[in-house]
Amino acid sequence: MKKIRHTLDLGVNLTDHGRRRSHSLVRDNIRDSKFRATLNRALNEVTVEYGGSTYRLERSEHILKECRKKDVPGILHRLWPTLVFVSTVTGGSFAIYEEEIRFYCGEKLPLTNYGICGASEGFFGSLASVHTAEYFLSPTAAFFEFIREEDVHQ
Repeated sequence: MKKIRHTLDLGVNLTDHGRRRSHSLVRDNIRDSKFRATLNRALNEVTVEYGGSTYRLERSEHILKECRKKDVPGILHRLWPTLVFVSTVTGGSFAIYEEEIRFYCGEKLPLTNYGICGASEGFFGSLASVHTAEYFLSPTAAFFEFIREEDVHQ
């Protein structure tokens, strides 16, 4: 992808009693010219990398192209080549999704179990080992009520 260069000074246009005034958070508040130049260079790099219109258009075309490859594993690695690993809960009721998640990861991207098990109801436990889908229950983290399976409908 081609990177674009342009000047960014975090400029904002404000209206002052019907008159437009151009303000810049950097220019109006930072007097040290060396620091201002360094900050603007850093802001430009971030904008070019993540916010330039040319970049966004090329990135969206790349994403569409990759998403159209339906039967090709490893889309996560193709979209984010620097991604190191994927972490999610793979045991219990999530086990039915593991094969699909591994397809999205492909061979180059390892899938690890997420370090904690939680839900909207609260935190339930910590991962016993990265090599297993077993968790240690954290009994003081939430209120637990254990009901025998045959008594669930009472």
